[in-house]
Amino acid sequence: MNSSVDTTKHRALQAHLPQTGPILLAIDTAAEEAELDPMTRLNENGIDLDPIEAAIGARKLFELAKREGVRLTVFGRDNVQ
Repeated sequence: MNSSVDTTKHRALQAHLPQTGPILLAIDTAAEEAELDPMTRLNENGIDLDPIEAAIGARKLFELAKREGVRLTVFGRDNVQ
């Protein structure tokens, strides 16, 4: 099942691929891995126009990834990836 997730002014896509299972394209909702985890996300990273709403969106994705057993998350600008 593929689904999109609305977060404040950002979109993300969760897809289930036959070979890999669930994946999440976090794009700019979580540009780096630390921004997806509500425990490590910075409240004011200097990028988000509305840091509170951005954190709420990231929490939605974090919970979705956990609930759906996401095996791969692709971030928008993660230098490690």
